[in-house]
Amino acid sequence: MKKVDLWIFIAFVMCLAIWFVHIPFLLSPNVLHKVGESHHLSQAHTFLKGSQIFVIYALCLMILAGKRYLDSKWQPYRLYRICATFLVNMAFILVWLFSFVSSMIFHCDYFWTFHCLEVACEFPIEIGIAYLFFALPLLCMLSLILAFASYNKILSRSNCLWLSWLLFFMLVSIVIYFFDDGINCQT
Repeated sequence: MKKVDLWIFIAFVMCLAIWFVHIPFLLSPNVLHKVGESHHLSQAHTFLKGSQIFVIYALCLMILAGKRYLDSKWQPYRLYRICATFLVNMAFILVWLFSFVSSMIFHCDYFWTFHCLEVACEFPIEIGIAYLFFALPLLCMLSLILAFASYNKILSRSNCLWLSWLLFFMLVSIVIYFFDDGINCQT
């Protein structure tokens, strides 16, 4: 394992640890009181969702590492290169799609539960903080996966550039969702 690979792996694990920081914000009494009984939040459910994300990202990293290993033996074969590149692209797109949909579901579950036309309803800041701790580490982990693929020449530079548009699209959606504090909420 190269030194850069080790640093990418350490940063990946740190992003995953930061992702778990959003859980206490969601389980705070202020959020639980505001959200009410419509969402049955529990630590077990939240950790299960976190383990799903970890498994999907780990599978993508294993596919990248597997392609890196097989490239040393099968690189001269054109059919292998086409199929392997297609598989890695689909794995990355699947992980990106899962992350993007997860951030949209988070937004819909928590941000849309508040109807701020009611005077008694104030938007809790914990949800905005939890959203950032939820979405930004996912985006950083996707960036690290793409950096790993580019640095180790698992994917070509043009292919990584094409896939980076997905990351840009996710970043724009995170910014839009973060500044949208629920239905008719003015901050």
